[in-house]
Amino acid sequence: MTNTERDATAAICLFAAMADGGIGPEEQGRVQAAIQSIAAGGAGPSGDVYQRVVLGQTDVAREAAAIGTPEAKRQAYELAVAVCAADGATSEVERAFLSRLAALLGVEDGHAQSVVNQADQMASVPPIPGAGAATGPAGAGSRPSDAEINEMITSAAVVNGALELLPHTLASMAIIPLQMRLVYRIGAKYRYTLDRSHIAEFLGVLGVGATSQVIESVASRLIGGLFGGIGGQVVGRTLGGFAGAVGRTAGGAAVSFASTYALGQVAKQYYAGGRSLGAIDLKSLFTTNLDAARGVFGRYVPEIESRARNLNPGQLLSLAKGELGV
Repeated sequence: MTNTERDATAAICLFAAMADGGIGPEEQGRVQAAIQSIAAGGAGPSGDVYQRVVLGQTDVAREAAAIGTPEAKRQAYELAVAVCAADGATSEVERAFLSRLAALLGVEDGHAQSVVNQADQMASVPPIPGAGAATGPAGAGSRPSDAEINEMITSAAVVNGALELLPHTLASMAIIPLQMRLVYRIGAKYRYTLDRSHIAEFLGVLGVGATSQVIESVASRLIGGLFGGIGGQVVGRTLGGFAGAVGRTAGGAAVSFASTYALGQVAKQYYAGGRSLGAIDLKSLFTTNLDAARGVFGRYVPEIESRARNLNPGQLLSLAKGELGV
């Protein structure tokens, strides 16, 4: 994409995030930072994409008209679908937005509907088995070792990093179910039975929201070499030689690896400690573990790239459902 097409795509994705009434306050900072990083990562100066959307200085039709090639139009549409479905199957309002967007971009009806259907399937995957309510410890039993839990966390982080390397636009949508399943599995190891609402609340406290994570993935796909968006802050620099060494892995894969790794480590401490930590402590632990994840990411680059080579778009739904294991 040209810089103009890239920024227009970012604007369209922001419109998509706002299509169902807006972005929650807990995610606004991360979304704004990710959108702004797209302009910052370009080859030249760019307008403030976030501001021109939220201040009503542009509209979807104007942004769609700025995208020229058929491939860029398809990519913009598919990314918008992923954003709309990030927090659940697309609503009637979101489907109306996407239908209009497809017409503006000239995306063929059959393809447009197929993408929405695929996204809705991914968004509807149950992240945990069963529907039991969150409970306390289920009785005495042997506690898992740190090594066992760490292996589980690292494996999930590697898979989520690998998903960001796949060319399939909807691949990033499998990340949220896998993160929720990781929290469920860690809780189960410490003899807690968790439900979806508890896990979603836990992720929300840490700021690991579905919409912001998908938009951060969009940013990493539109620009190369930025380690951005994690924890509501964008690292305003490229990764230099490191980015050159690991290629595409230095973008979205680094972000997804780090967020999953940090999430798992915080969940381990939270449930091992009897869920006694408050929101402030949890957020502090998350930030600390993000830094640790950045420190170890390079060690896992070969494993992430190898895992990506062995995944294909046809496996995404099965992976999200937990049918392939992690």
